[in-house]
Amino acid sequence: MTFAREKRLLLGWLAVLVPLPLPFNDVLEWTFLLAYWLALAVFLYRAAEGAESWLPNWAMNLIGLAYLPVIYLDLTRFWGDQILRPLLHLAGFALVVKLFALRREAEKWHLFIGIFFFFLASMGTSVHPSVLLYLIAFLSLATATLIEFAALHFMARFDRPEGRLGSPPIGRLLAGSVVATLVLAVALFPVLPRVGTPYIVAGGVGGGEARVTSSGFSDVMSLDGIGRIRTNEAVAMRLKYPSAPPPRHELRYKGATYDLFEGTGWRRSPRREEPLRPGDFGYFHLADGKPSSWVDVWLEPLGLSNLFIPVEAVALDVRSPYLLLDEGGAVVAQMHSLDGISYRVALGEGPSSAARPPDESSNALDPSGISPRIEALAAEVMGDTGSLLERLRRLERHMTDSYDYTLDLLGRNADHPIEAFLFEDRRGHCELFASATVLMLRSQAVPARLVTGFLGAERSPLEDYFIVRNSNAHAWVEAYLPEHGWLVVEPTPPAGRPTAGAGTLWLKALQAYDYLIFRWDRYVLTFGAADQIGLLAGLRDLFDGLKVALFGDRDDGKAIRPAETGEVLGLDEPSEGRRGPARQASAWWIVLALTALLVAFWSWRRRPRFDATRAYRTLRQRARRRGLELPESLPPQAVVERMKKTWPESSRSVERILERYLEESFGGRRLTGEEIDEIKRQLRNAGQSMKKAA
Repeated sequence: MTFAREKRLLLGWLAVLVPLPLPFNDVLEWTFLLAYWLALAVFLYRAAEGAESWLPNWAMNLIGLAYLPVIYLDLTRFWGDQILRPLLHLAGFALVVKLFALRREAEKWHLFIGIFFFFLASMGTSVHPSVLLYLIAFLSLATATLIEFAALHFMARFDRPEGRLGSPPIGRLLAGSVVATLVLAVALFPVLPRVGTPYIVAGGVGGGEARVTSSGFSDVMSLDGIGRIRTNEAVAMRLKYPSAPPPRHELRYKGATYDLFEGTGWRRSPRREEPLRPGDFGYFHLADGKPSSWVDVWLEPLGLSNLFIPVEAVALDVRSPYLLLDEGGAVVAQMHSLDGISYRVALGEGPSSAARPPDESSNALDPSGISPRIEALAAEVMGDTGSLLERLRRLERHMTDSYDYTLDLLGRNADHPIEAFLFEDRRGHCELFASATVLMLRSQAVPARLVTGFLGAERSPLEDYFIVRNSNAHAWVEAYLPEHGWLVVEPTPPAGRPTAGAGTLWLKALQAYDYLIFRWDRYVLTFGAADQIGLLAGLRDLFDGLKVALFGDRDDGKAIRPAETGEVLGLDEPSEGRRGPARQASAWWIVLALTALLVAFWSWRRRPRFDATRAYRTLRQRARRRGLELPESLPPQAVVERMKKTWPESSRSVERILERYLEESFGGRRLTGEEIDEIKRQLRNAGQSMKKAA
């Protein structure tokens, strides 16, 4: 008796569930998974029908040999750059073939190991919180399968006839096992060694919303690049200000600068400044100015090695081996493209730039793309009266007032897209406004460059931080004036500038979802060794605080130097009447009292519940102490008859206790509170009758 049909069904359903997250993670194709499920459907149908003919070993070996060319092509032509995908193809194929060839009892454990490999691949490539639902489902089904295996093995040993069997009552055991496993996993998670994410490098890692979401920023910016980025609502960065953003600060975040115009797009200057050096306090100095506040930034992986920083930044605190500044003052950091990064930025009183003043060789004056028509228009709009700043603002107003904003990708195929924007279409998106402004400023000998980043943010009501989405992507201009340095020039009309969305129900739902994703990313995916050290330090501080509260501060009289002020505060020496021993004595009384309360509570919780069974056992113990012989083998009715003969006055009480005991122990009825009170009275009456007779 092996119950082969039931075991095949259990393994088949487990195999159906286990690879579910893989196509969402872009680790396995849907076509392969559908073919895999189709084969399993055939297997489950045959197993449910009780089929007896399954693949012999020679057929299984022939099928394995036929698969060799497939795996060769998988590794060399199709997925050679993703070793995990061919391995999963092989594992799925082997799992299906092995299911159809399952004959011996020991082979079910081989299949279980193959299923577990799929489970590791699914968990190791998943970074979305929804993987918790998958984990709970797999744990439940796998635990139920193992329990069923044990039950089937037990029944087979006692020659239980095969057939359709009722499921064993494993609901509570299953729920308790899964909950205990999850609780243990949560408890061990903070102390286990850290590994990087994703745990298995594959084509993509996600599950609903991939964590690796490249926004589209790159070293080359086409004239429609920002427009394409702004169609993506994914979160790009989050910022935590100490309070509301300082007044006069607009939420503008600089990411990359472009100096070289190439007709249909921009390219970053190949020049690089010297690496930034941290100062005395470990901060990287960016621009002159006194910090007025700090902002914490969490930047998602955007496919660009630049850090996005507020335009008011004067200093930067980031864990990076070194930082570089490009010619436009954008910050370049060494970081892995799959990882987000967190850093702090010191804000000055107003916009500033880390870029150096341009020299004669600066690409900010590169004449590429400047045509006679563009130069003539710039000269006409800016004029030759007033200061250079006034002339620059005239051009800025002309761009915002004389042209319309649209997301339609106009002029991309024109021979001269900037001229088509200025003189023909007269409408476009922010890259065209910024590009045209840069070329016109350069035509008037004003150094200028294109800047890309983000503009605007929405405030999350769940945890007072600001959310910047890819839809906040924007392009603007930086221009250099000798008297003012590098200035932000905004040529895009207000209608084309990104703004925070209205407080709609959909936006609130997105913010709630972002809150969940952010917490998952912060405390699960990126929980690292530094967090573990911080957790241990927090436990140490908690223990020290408890020790001080119970036993007093042994460092009384010593100077304390607050980190905030740097001042030294001397504490008076405590008098003899209120120093250590007295405080320690009172603390010991507190400890003893708390211990006594815990012991009393534990004893109260551990005491057996009073019921008819307890009353019957107590009655037997009292009768033995009175000298009545009551062997353990004596049935309850015989016990009562002996007690009635010995103590006739207790007959009624003894009979009532026996009745309730039989109802509870053999009738399966739970006694009510009134019935338990009656049992207590009858037990007291029987005890009094025994005492009187003595």
